[in-house]
Amino acid sequence: MAEAALAATAAVGADLIVSRVALGKEALERPTLAHRLDVLFDVAATRPWLDVVVTDARLLADIAEGYGWLLIGGDKWTQINELRWYDDSASLRLAALARLPALIVVGRDDHDLPDDAIEIRVPEALGVSSTGVRAGNWSAATTEARAFARRTGAWIDHARYERYLDRDRS
Repeated sequence: MAEAALAATAAVGADLIVSRVALGKEALERPTLAHRLDVLFDVAATRPWLDVVVTDARLLADIAEGYGWLLIGGDKWTQINELRWYDDSASLRLAALARLPALIVVGRDDHDLPDDAIEIRVPEALGVSSTGVRAGNWSAATTEARAFARRTGAWIDHARYERYLDRDRS
């Protein structure tokens, strides 16, 4: 999807930005942040135009500050419009959405998109949300993520991943 976004913007590079504690995923402990970052750094290592950035910011408007564009899935556009992320305040939501840079949205048939977004389409296998990948639809997972999952059990076998963590701690 990042490659499609680069083609749509004529940009020469992109950052994968990871929040240390993702909004709405505060309880997410597995895979560990360190392991998720290891996979992303492996991905970036084979793509010289790609970098990984870690942030404490949690709202996408804060995460994307200073960037010219933000790539999201159609499902994320629906989520970031939910009032719960803004203390149920429509004015806080409006202010945050106004701070977003240009949006590049991977269109999905089941989600509305903002009128001014650049919509990109990717092959159906890549249009799977990360939630779908975690649920077992690995068609959109990178080679690096699949390799890590096979090696450790992350995302696919909780008990095996816990054993991997125990060995990692030793």
